[in-house]
Amino acid sequence: MESSIKIFGLSIIMALFIQLGMNPADAVAAPQAKMPTSVMMGAGQQGSSTYAIAVAIADVLQKRMAIPYSVSPAPGLSGVVELLRSKEVQLGIINTSHAALAYTGAKGVQDLYKGYAAMGPVTSLRLLVAGDRAPLGILATGDIYTPKDLKGKKVYAIDLGSEGTYASVLGILKASNISVNDVNLLQYPDSTQGIKWVAGGKGDAVHTSASGAKIKEFEMTVGAGKGRFVSIPITPEAMKIYQFYYPGVVPYTETVGASCLPKGTTMYAMVNALTTRDDVSDDLAYTVTKLIMENTQTLSASRKELAFWDLKTTLSNLPAIPFHAGAVRYFREKGAWTEALDKKQQELLKK
Repeated sequence: MESSIKIFGLSIIMALFIQLGMNPADAVAAPQAKMPTSVMMGAGQQGSSTYAIAVAIADVLQKRMAIPYSVSPAPGLSGVVELLRSKEVQLGIINTSHAALAYTGAKGVQDLYKGYAAMGPVTSLRLLVAGDRAPLGILATGDIYTPKDLKGKKVYAIDLGSEGTYASVLGILKASNISVNDVNLLQYPDSTQGIKWVAGGKGDAVHTSASGAKIKEFEMTVGAGKGRFVSIPITPEAMKIYQFYYPGVVPYTETVGASCLPKGTTMYAMVNALTTRDDVSDDLAYTVTKLIMENTQTLSASRKELAFWDLKTTLSNLPAIPFHAGAVRYFREKGAWTEALDKKQQELLKK
């Protein structure tokens, strides 16, 4: 009787595979997916945008994969890189700029990024999904409209908590043929304080991100219409300079517009991303990539910027670090892996 039940059950399963257009022999031979019993994801400190993004992604992945996900906060994005490097987490939310600097050990700009230079090349880093753009630039008051208008002005450009800020400003000046000696570059503890100092007349401009919160903060302290983000050149030549000083950035043009970020303002942007390590299983990397890219509507319900964490956005620019093999497997499956991407992948893997 027991044998008959087993045969009957097997025949039903075989019939189901045939109905679904699957080869039963292939199904039986398919290897077991290599999945961990739990997943840890690194992100910035609680309250940061990367932490909020990580929580939203972890919630969806946990429900879809039926394994627990937890988010481990770190002191800044370099802290997330360290969590990945030391194998304390399997996944990490950083941006492509920090990923590129970590992957190369800040090659060529070691004097500007002493932290990453000391850490050394983290060649185990791999990219899964590239998401929303976070535009960066110089927020100015008065008669400053272009980088050339910065000559003789006081610009908060040396963020004591971010090595990349000074490098970013150097790139903007270099791309605009402006000498560092022609601008009074000042130190500031963070962009929030820098905005307040500009509002109080202690400076003319500040380097900051063009996030909604920063714009709102600026308008509350300075006043609507009394300042703007400076448009910078985004020609291919200029982008090469920006990417030398701040690897991983992409061109950005404002398409909606705000009072201090007019439509058509040209800047560059960091790309927020989900990264992992090369020793994380292909099955986990594939599954995470697939679930994020095919659940953007659900993800964006909790964080609107997650609407851009999709296949098109991920592959719209050549990567700054190699993709994980599991992610590549998904891209090939979708017919989206191109010769240009494969060439770039091989170049990065040789570094």
